Amino acid sequence: AFFPDIDKVRYEGPSSRNPLAFKQYAEDEVVAGRTMKEWLRFSIAYWHTWRGNGGDIFGLDGTINRPWEDRALSEMDMALRRGDGNAEV
Repeated sequence: AFFPDIDKVRYEGPSSRNPLAFKQYAEDEVVAGRTMKEWLRFSIAYWHTWRGNGGDIFGLDGTINRPWEDRALSEMDMALRRGDGNAEV
Protein backbone atom coordinates (compact mmCIF):
# COMPACT_ATOMS: atom_id res chain seq x y z
CA ALA A 1 0.00 0.00 0.00
CA PHE A 2 1.24 3.46 -0.88
CA PHE A 3 -1.02 5.29 1.57
CA PRO A 4 -1.26 2.96 4.59
CA ASP A 5 -1.95 5.70 7.12
CA ILE A 6 -4.84 7.33 5.27
CA ASP A 7 -8.35 6.00 5.82
CA LYS A 8 -11.28 6.51 3.47
CA VAL A 9 -12.36 10.15 3.52
CA ARG A 10 -15.77 10.35 5.19
CA TYR A 11 -18.45 12.96 5.80
CA GLU A 12 -18.09 14.60 9.21
CA GLY A 13 -20.20 17.71 8.71
CA PRO A 14 -19.44 21.41 8.34
CA SER A 15 -18.06 21.81 11.87
CA SER A 16 -15.39 19.10 11.44
CA ARG A 17 -11.80 20.25 11.96
CA ASN A 18 -10.44 17.15 10.22
CA PRO A 19 -8.62 18.25 7.03
CA LEU A 20 -9.30 14.81 5.49
CA ALA A 21 -13.07 14.84 5.99
CA PHE A 22 -15.92 15.95 3.79
CA LYS A 23 -17.70 18.96 5.24
CA GLN A 24 -20.60 19.16 2.76
CA TYR A 25 -20.49 15.96 0.70
CA ALA A 26 -22.46 13.08 2.25
CA GLU A 27 -22.47 10.33 -0.37
CA ASP A 28 -25.81 8.80 0.72
CA GLU A 29 -27.71 12.09 1.08
CA VAL A 30 -30.44 12.41 -1.56
CA VAL A 31 -30.58 15.63 -3.57
CA ALA A 32 -33.21 16.06 -6.30
CA GLY A 33 -33.94 12.33 -6.40
CA ARG A 34 -30.34 11.08 -6.55
CA THR A 35 -27.65 10.49 -3.97
CA MET A 36 -24.69 12.83 -3.88
CA LYS A 37 -22.55 9.86 -4.92
CA GLU A 38 -24.60 9.58 -8.12
CA TRP A 39 -24.42 13.33 -8.82
CA LEU A 40 -20.78 13.96 -7.97
CA ARG A 41 -18.35 11.47 -9.42
CA PHE A 42 -14.75 12.03 -8.44
CA SER A 43 -11.92 11.99 -10.93
CA ILE A 44 -8.21 12.62 -10.99
CA ALA A 45 -6.15 14.32 -13.70
CA TYR A 46 -3.88 11.38 -14.46
CA TRP A 47 -0.86 13.21 -15.83
CA HIS A 48 -0.67 15.90 -13.16
CA THR A 49 -1.45 13.60 -10.26
CA TRP A 50 0.38 10.40 -11.21
CA ARG A 51 3.02 11.37 -13.75
CA GLY A 52 3.96 15.04 -13.34
CA ASN A 53 7.10 15.66 -11.28
CA GLY A 54 6.44 19.25 -10.24
CA GLY A 55 8.74 20.63 -12.93
CA ASP A 56 7.96 23.86 -14.70
CA ILE A 57 8.52 25.42 -18.13
CA PHE A 58 11.50 27.41 -16.85
CA GLY A 59 13.65 24.32 -16.39
CA LEU A 60 13.05 23.23 -12.82
CA ASP A 61 13.56 19.46 -12.83
CA GLY A 62 10.78 18.74 -10.39
CA THR A 63 10.17 18.72 -6.70
CA ILE A 64 7.68 15.90 -6.23
CA ASN A 65 8.80 12.47 -5.11
CA ARG A 66 6.02 9.97 -5.66
CA PRO A 67 6.12 6.88 -3.40
CA TRP A 68 5.25 4.58 -6.30
CA GLU A 69 8.01 5.82 -8.65
CA ASP A 70 11.07 3.61 -8.97
CA ARG A 71 13.32 4.37 -11.91
CA ALA A 72 15.03 0.99 -11.55
CA LEU A 73 11.88 -0.73 -12.84
CA SER A 74 11.00 -1.26 -16.48
CA GLU A 75 8.42 1.05 -18.07
CA MET A 76 5.84 -1.77 -18.00
CA ASP A 77 6.46 -2.52 -14.32
CA MET A 78 6.23 1.19 -13.51
CA ALA A 79 2.94 1.46 -15.41
CA LEU A 80 1.53 -1.44 -13.40
CA ARG A 81 2.82 0.08 -10.15
CA ARG A 82 1.22 3.46 -10.96
CA GLY A 83 -2.04 1.65 -11.67
CA ASP A 84 -1.88 0.04 -8.23
CA GLY A 85 -1.36 3.43 -6.57
CA ASN A 86 -4.17 4.96 -8.61
CA ALA A 87 -6.58 2.17 -7.66
CA GLU A 88 -5.69 2.62 -4.01
CA VAL A 89 -6.89 6.22 -4.11
